[in-house]
Amino acid sequence: MRKVALVSLIVLVLLGFSISQPRAQGNGEVLLPQAVPGLQQSVLVLTDPVGIPHIYAKNAHDLYLVTGYLQARDRLFQMDVTRRQASGTLAELLGPKALPSDVQTRTLGLRRAARLSEPVLPAEVRAELQAYADGVNVYIQQAEKAGRLPPEYGALELTGVAPWTVVDSLTVGKAIAFSLSFDLDVNNTLAFIGYVQALATVGLDGAALFSQDLFRSAPIEPATVVPNAEGVPPAFGGFKADALSGFNPETLRLLQGYYRQIKNNPFFRPALQGPGARAGSNWWIVAGKNTVNGFPLMANDPHLSLSNPAVWYEIDQKINNGKDLDVTGVTFPGVPYVVLGHNARTSWSATVNPMDVTDMYSEKIRADKQGRLFSVFAGKLEPIQVIPEQYKVNLVGDGKLNDVVPAPPNPRIPSATLIIPRHGPIVQMDLKAGSAISVQYTGFYATREVETFRTFDRAQNLDQFKAGLATFDFGSQNWGYADVDGNIAYFTSAKMPLRQDLEQGFVDRGIPPWIIRDGTGTLQHQWIELKNP
Repeated sequence: MRKVALVSLIVLVLLGFSISQPRAQGNGEVLLPQAVPGLQQSVLVLTDPVGIPHIYAKNAHDLYLVTGYLQARDRLFQMDVTRRQASGTLAELLGPKALPSDVQTRTLGLRRAARLSEPVLPAEVRAELQAYADGVNVYIQQAEKAGRLPPEYGALELTGVAPWTVVDSLTVGKAIAFSLSFDLDVNNTLAFIGYVQALATVGLDGAALFSQDLFRSAPIEPATVVPNAEGVPPAFGGFKADALSGFNPETLRLLQGYYRQIKNNPFFRPALQGPGARAGSNWWIVAGKNTVNGFPLMANDPHLSLSNPAVWYEIDQKINNGKDLDVTGVTFPGVPYVVLGHNARTSWSATVNPMDVTDMYSEKIRADKQGRLFSVFAGKLEPIQVIPEQYKVNLVGDGKLNDVVPAPPNPRIPSATLIIPRHGPIVQMDLKAGSAISVQYTGFYATREVETFRTFDRAQNLDQFKAGLATFDFGSQNWGYADVDGNIAYFTSAKMPLRQDLEQGFVDRGIPPWIIRDGTGTLQHQWIELKNP
């Protein structure tokens, strides 16, 4: 019976469910430095009848420290699962069955990208993220000492929680952005090849069926809400059946193997389902000239998955009674800033913009006599970056507390992550055949999207809000905006890859970027840097 219960718990966790008790509710609570070590001044927290905390702080440090404390009180296990899933350390919590997921996510490297991102953030952002982490850790220490950790830890035979860090918050933020923007080309490539090969046997054009009918990239109806948004008709760019000549059988075998590995991993489900599966998010704004009181109206319905506990954590944050900050809305557990909401003067909303910001590459790999690995690009050998890895597992069910040990040797558990510097991590490789598949993604670099939300929270006018768009590097969103001055606006923001062939107005060998591309330099499929625009 106990094993059945543990298995059921693990299934619930992987689906995003928690059995923690709901947050405590009350009329008001004054948090003093004695109660929450690290506070510089007293902080008032009012919890309303539906459990939403309203924080009244006298400085930013205390505001975010208390935000971390409250989120940990209410959502600690959820936060821990999210950071571990994105970091590739979930097996240290849930046990050996999570190892395949750990390998897949650690290979992609969202946590590596989070480490790159921390030093490029402004000092005030890093300080506020550290204050938030300190608040989380105060709660963890108090809960461990009092034996009040969420019950999931007891069921998993764990008596402690790893301290929260700034990189953890950045990793959680990247995990959310990843789920909204990562777009693998596996399904498109395999489907295209299947249609071309199948229809060739009866003399039909499988490429035309794929591109013009089944996977057509044009709207079903020519409806639009922005004038001239469809001024240029959808173009396909010369995609054709002879693009098959660019795929060798070994690449296709590796691609099929990768698909089998990730298809049942919830972390990759949005990427495999494609943008159509995320359809439905919406927002609308009515200008003040069309309302009774002269102020704009805004509504937002972001279609994120329903889970328990919820994706969102609602909160109200004030500094100096709203003089320095007065923002209310929803955060992601693990991140201190309001992501969607309003302050006293501005409000904002968001939906996903499904940009193509991911490319997969077919690579040629070589090894020298010393065993060093190289990729082949433009006929030259380029060293592959090797990052040693050690995976650990929690031996749940053996009756020992905190029995987290190194994973036993397994050919499916690599000892290192391999990265092709000009592209990204290798996700599948057959060294004997000299073939590999790599992935390049805008989220793999030093990015500042968390800074965007700090800017939004404080924006007092349209220009200040627009300044926040400049740091939203990946996650590709459509933003709605309205303010008390009567302004309404619509923006799209994210970094978009510039591809060699597309920038020159053609598709090299008819292989578009939404199927696997050439990584050897034979074709003009590389991302290019924009210098001195």
